[in-house]
This record gives sequence, structure tokens and C-alpha cells, in this order.
Amino acid sequence: MRDEPRIRVPAEQQLEILTDLAYQSTFVGSVSKTDFVYLVGAEDSPFVEGPHALLRLREDGNIVFRDATFESLFVAHGIIKQWRDRAKAGELGLKTWLGERLGAVKLESLTVDYLAEFLTDEELRTAWRLAGEAPTRYQPFARRNLLAVAVAKLRSLGEGKSPQDRARILEQLLGSRILSDTVLLDLVIEVLDFRGWSLRNCDGRGAYIAFCHFEGAEIDSRLERADVISSTGLEPKLPVEEILRKGIRRLTRVLGPWRNHAMGPTALKHRLNEDTRGLDTEGMKVLRARDFATLQPGERAVEYWELTEEARRSFREFLENPSVTAPGLRELLLELGRL
Repeated sequence: MRDEPRIRVPAEQQLEILTDLAYQSTFVGSVSKTDFVYLVGAEDSPFVEGPHALLRLREDGNIVFRDATFESLFVAHGIIKQWRDRAKAGELGLKTWLGERLGAVKLESLTVDYLAEFLTDEELRTAWRLAGEAPTRYQPFARRNLLAVAVAKLRSLGEGKSPQDRARILEQLLGSRILSDTVLLDLVIEVLDFRGWSLRNCDGRGAYIAFCHFEGAEIDSRLERADVISSTGLEPKLPVEEILRKGIRRLTRVLGPWRNHAMGPTALKHRLNEDTRGLDTEGMKVLRARDFATLQPGERAVEYWELTEEARRSFREFLENPSVTAPGLRELLLELGRL
């Protein structure tokens, strides 16, 4: 801290002010010079006017830290202070704070590393349990930030250990094998055996997963959005909604050569030769198998496709509004979506 006589703020109070500044900047919003004067309690203090070793005044009038390392350190101190104050008042207050504050902001990796040092394992387990309860569970970053702290602790506790041992350590840190409904954005998850774990509805976007095993784990396709390297068992089945979306795209492509734009946006040609350019032959075979189309003999050994009357009616409705799936088309769309 700068010398107290010049700054006119005791060193201990400087620490409190810097902690409050970092916490408010992260979870509430930018701190203006006027706001900072209120924190310091003296408008003419050199702490406000500077120059200060850790702070600077931006052109927009807001006070910010000069160095990200110090900012992350003070953010972590602020989180610990608020965390433990809320915990003293009971679990309900702590759970509310976890949702409103940790649930609203993705913590930076440096802040997470400091929290991994400051938080006890028991504090982390309690928070993970509370964050698993509604409504905190559905705040975007509450479970993500807590899992990030656990993974940071795992780096040192699990160094050089097997995937099975590392998974057991992670389970001890969290007190649970349930990671469901967790945003994994910017997390690095490595060398873990997730057998017996639940990772359903985990949003894998922006995550890096390497050398992990997912055989015997409960997973779905959202996890596949992660950058997955050298991992096994991550082959979940697509949900029905995604298969239907793929089926809609495929049927739209199948009907492309059939459309008669000169006659209207939903008009379809009566027949197409089997060698028509752009014809989706594989898709047409599915339509034929489900009685939506027939393949008829034509002249000079060239066969031609015809759509059934029921198919023409269903496809006209489909072209009018592809987002509305008629009951008669659902099974066709599912089959096309699996191609």
C-alpha cells in the first residue's frame, strides 16, 4: 500500500476500499470517480486524485485497476468476504447470493485460481449443494463458477493421478457426481473418468475436454458442443427435436427439384425423371418406402418419379409453413433426419 500520510487512508482501509471497488466493478457495474469518493470518504484524498500504484482513471470517468492480476486478487477477496457474511446468516441467504452474484457473471480464470486457494473444501461442497437447488440451479454461471473452482483445486490435488482417482477427488470436492444443467464455458476438463456421473443438459460450448472417459455416464448432445480431444464414449443420441430439424432440412432439399415456382410458392411438378439434375435419390427412396412417392417405368428405359396425391397435399402444407409438423409427416421427417 502507498504511504498512509500521503494517501491519508490507513493501509487496512485501503485494502477494504480496493476490495469493495473490485467487487462492485465485477458484480454491480462500473465505478465512477464520484462513486469512489464515496468509498474513500474524502474528496480531496490522493487516493482519489492519484496517482495510485494500482488504479487509474479512464477517459470515460470510471476508476479501474491498472493490472488484471491485482484486480482478480481483490475480486476474490470480495467474493470470500460476501460469501462468508452470507453464510453466517444461514443457507438461504447464501443460496440467494450465489444465484444473484455468482450466477450472473462468468469469473475470470485468475479469480477462480485465487478462490481455489481461499475457499475450504467444505465451503465449496455446501455451495455446490445449494447451487443444485432451484432457482439458483438455473442461473447461468452459478454452477459453472463453482465447478471452475473445483477443477482449479483438482489441478494440484489430482496431479499425476489416474482418471478414476481424479474423478473421485472431484466428487469429494463437490460432494456429488451430478453436473447436470451446468454451463461449461471456458472450462478445461482433463483426464477424468465420468462413469456413474450425470452430465445431462451440460452446455459444452466454449469448453475444452481432453483425455476423458464418458462410458457409463448420463450425457446428451449438448456436451458435444465442446472442443473434445482424445476422449471416449461421447456419442450421445440426438434428441428428437434435433432429428426433426434435420428432417425438415432434408425434406426441403428433396422437394427442391419438384417445386414449380412459375405456378406458385407451393406448387409441385407432376413427375420427374429419375436422372433429373439435383434429385435427392436417397431421400426419394425414403419417400417411396413410406408411400409418398412411386417410381414408374418411362420411355427409353428411363423411369420417372411421381408423388402420391396425399403426399402432394402434405408437402404443400409443409412448404407453406415448415415449422408446423403435420402428424402424417412426423415419421417421415424422423427417418429423413437420421440419414
